[in-house]
Amino acid sequence: MLAGGSTLSAGDIVDLPLHKCHLAVLSACQTGLVGSASAEAVGLTPALLVAGAARIVSSLWPVDDAATALLITRVYHILIESHGQQSLTSALRNAQIWLQQLTFQEARTS
Repeated sequence: MLAGGSTLSAGDIVDLPLHKCHLAVLSACQTGLVGSASAEAVGLTPALLVAGAARIVSSLWPVDDAATALLITRVYHILIESHGQQSLTSALRNAQIWLQQLTFQEARTS
């Protein structure tokens, strides 16, 4: 289910021309699961790889919407501000540390 209520299946994704996609982010609950634990037998992550996405960030467990939005936004800021000098792994780790140290007051203004 996408924002706005429309749906996107693994079958839909496989048909997308994503060979120029450097990074795909699935920031909802358990988007990285494949098989019986997920809504798709194939899974969204493998479908993105088949379609040509180079790297994928997804979750294997339930995540809080607000915290995930803050985390992914911070990852993008770090990657953009580093002008490609910081790896995705490093940006994600730094965003996790930032989120762990974030106060409620800071989160309200983020």
